[in-house]
Amino acid sequence: MGTTHLSGLNVAGVPTMGISDLPISDNTLFVDSVNGSDGNTGAFDSPLATTAAALLKCTANSGDVIAFMPGHAETISGAAGITINVAGVSLIGLGNAANRATFTFATSTAATMTFTAANCRMSNVNATTSIDQVVSPFVVSAAGVTLGDVLYGPVVWADGSAVLEAVRPILTTAAANNFSANLIVNGFTAGTHAVNGIRLVGGSNARINIDYYGKASTAVIEFATTATKNTEITGNFYVSGTTDLSKNVVDTITGSTWGVQGWDAAAGSGFSGGSGQAVASDDVSTIAANMTVPSADATANVLERDVIGNKTDASVYFPATTKSVEAYAKGAADLQEQTVVSATAVMVTGSTIFTVTGGPIQLLSLVSECVTTNDGTASTLQYRSAPTVGSATTFSAASASLASVAAGASVVLQGLTLATAPIVNASGAGIFGVGNSGIYVPAGTITIVIAVGSTTGTWRHLLRYRPLAKSVSVA
Repeated sequence: MGTTHLSGLNVAGVPTMGISDLPISDNTLFVDSVNGSDGNTGAFDSPLATTAAALLKCTANSGDVIAFMPGHAETISGAAGITINVAGVSLIGLGNAANRATFTFATSTAATMTFTAANCRMSNVNATTSIDQVVSPFVVSAAGVTLGDVLYGPVVWADGSAVLEAVRPILTTAAANNFSANLIVNGFTAGTHAVNGIRLVGGSNARINIDYYGKASTAVIEFATTATKNTEITGNFYVSGTTDLSKNVVDTITGSTWGVQGWDAAAGSGFSGGSGQAVASDDVSTIAANMTVPSADATANVLERDVIGNKTDASVYFPATTKSVEAYAKGAADLQEQTVVSATAVMVTGSTIFTVTGGPIQLLSLVSECVTTNDGTASTLQYRSAPTVGSATTFSAASASLASVAAGASVVLQGLTLATAPIVNASGAGIFGVGNSGIYVPAGTITIVIAVGSTTGTWRHLLRYRPLAKSVSVA
């Protein structure tokens, strides 16, 4: 009966040439138009010559495999010239590229290979035409048919020339539920008769991957006559002369449900869409534009960036529908403890060491740090608030003498009362006495009072404070 049992990589001592990759079957029939005869058994060393002869030796739904040897060729000259009528049969070519089995449609434009039995598969074969406008070489009218797959290889259609074209390589009928295709179409950009790559007429749950090159007067994939449900399409589309994506997928009948995601090589763009969303370019520039920083203090809520980003960038202190998260975080930070350090300079009476703007502060600690050593001048240091509104007030007594104080020494505000003298620490370390309550200092300046005479050494001042109002700052 042509049965071939496969084990390892050899059959009767002959290399299998990829046969070990075929589906496991107790009935694998080999077809070879070069060396075979339809009177043979179909075994590897006794191949058949035609697909029709191999089908006669198959049993429905038994996992039978028809293997086309490299270089196998058949001509199909009329309607249903080859009919795949045994359910569950796999027809798989063993060659590669031009060495695959090749089916040539000739003589009549009605020449077809029809799939009338369910759950059949044909993979890794070539097909072409020697007659112009062959209408639909492959016609699928049964459920569960696969034409080309990722595992064993695609079905490759190649027009014979720009004047020897298929109208469409594949046509399905309403009975072709669960149709699957992995199809390559090699057409010609000067062709005039190509209409589709695949036309789907009814059915449901089709899964199609297509690599299309050439012309298509209607679309690479067309839904026609009867609506088709739940179709998924992927692939690479090149329709010569069309760069607006309009001829990739078209629902002529309307009412089909489908989705597509692919690359349009003519437009140089990825695209996606479907029955519920127009096919359009996947334009990353739009995404990039949406990620740009919006104008500060914008009130729009159109894009996510408006909500999260720079909107209402001025600090806010209470959540609100028109305020951004960042602005609220900034406002919350404004009311937290902060620090500021003055410039380093010789201390001269009346000098401003800090400026308070926007409102009052709670002064939590203040240290003056000697940077370069003083001479013998017996200078003393006292701190003073000169408010924008109100009268100037000292908030410490004068310190002890700073004569000959060395670099690294410090003067630390105690703040226990407004008349408490700051502590001079020759070693640098000192004790704060301000405590949790701190000192209230209004908007204005903080200055120093230097008695006896200016210091000869340089100093810097370090202030820690908490704002008592919104948008308060110290510099």
